[in-house]
Amino acid sequence: MRADRLLSLLLLLQTRGRMTAQALAEQLEVSERTIYRDIEALSYAGIPLYTERGPGGGCELLDGYQTKLTGLTAPEVRALFLVSISIPLADLGLGQALEDALLKLSAALPAHSRENATQVRQRIHMDTTRPTHSRPMASHLELIQEAIWQDYTLLLTYKGDHRHLIDPYGLVSQRGAWYLVGASAGQCKWCV
Repeated sequence: MRADRLLSLLLLLQTRGRMTAQALAEQLEVSERTIYRDIEALSYAGIPLYTERGPGGGCELLDGYQTKLTGLTAPEVRALFLVSISIPLADLGLGQALEDALLKLSAALPAHSRENATQVRQRIHMDTTRPTHSRPMASHLELIQEAIWQDYTLLLTYKGDHRHLIDPYGLVSQRGAWYLVGASAGQCKWCV
C-alpha cells in the first residue's frame, strides 16, 4: 500500500539520515523511480525533503525535521526495544510487524532516546533459541490464533484418534514451548 510505503520512507530518512534513492528502493523493495515519485508526494504534503544527485548525494529531511514521541523514560525505551528479541512473536507470524513498529517508534523518538534504543540492541542479548524439534508448526499457531481472535471452537485430535472440542482462551509461550489455554467444549460426538 502506498501510504505505508510513504510512512516507511519518511521514518527511514528520520532514523538513518541521508540515504540514496537506490538504498531506499532496496529497503522498500520498489524501483528508484517509485522512490522519486514518493519523495515528490511527501514534498507536496509539506514534508521538507531535499535530494541531491551524484556522488555523495542522496535524499534527506531538511532542518532536522521529524515526528516526535515524548514522555517515554529511558527504562521504558529499553524495555520496548528488548521486545525485538522475542522469538515467540516470530512464531506467531508477527516478527516483521514488530520490526516495522520498532522502526516507527525509533523514528518518533528524540535523538537521545534513539541512541538509548540503539545501545539496548547492541549491549543486551538474550538467547531465546530452542532445539528445532520443539519448534511449533506455524500453521497450527496461525489456526489457533484465528480461533482465539474469532472465538471459534477448535477440534483437537491427539494420541491417534481421540478428538475433543476446545474453546480457546489464549496462548502461552514458556521456555520455548507453546501452550493452549482453553475450556472443554465437550466430547465430539459427531466425529468419533
